[in-house]
Amino acid sequence: MDKLPQVAQQFIKTHFSTINVATIMQDYDSYDVIFSNGYKIEFDRKGNWEEVDCGTDAVPSAIIPANINNYVSKSFTENFIVDISKDRRKYNVELNNDIDLEFDKEGNFLRFDD
Repeated sequence: MDKLPQVAQQFIKTHFSTINVATIMQDYDSYDVIFSNGYKIEFDRKGNWEEVDCGTDAVPSAIIPANINNYVSKSFTENFIVDISKDRRKYNVELNNDIDLEFDKEGNFLRFDD
């Protein structure tokens, strides 16, 4: 855990402190953290999260940009986000009903993703 960038360590402590880390794998440009319950987080080499996969559980709402949270809660009242990923241009989210959505960097809905 101490080999992760400080930003990644703080992210885990803030949002996943009650879950044990099972494995940390380091590639050239990323870190993959796998928790004992199966959750997975991918961080870039600086420690910024790129993907949070909570399996069938809800991603902590504090991680999700407000616009995305609002859109999902209004448009999919019975569903929640189980996976969120981001890159320089967009966010992709997967709901617990297997619907994939794409949002721009500001969190505005773009389209359903295949």
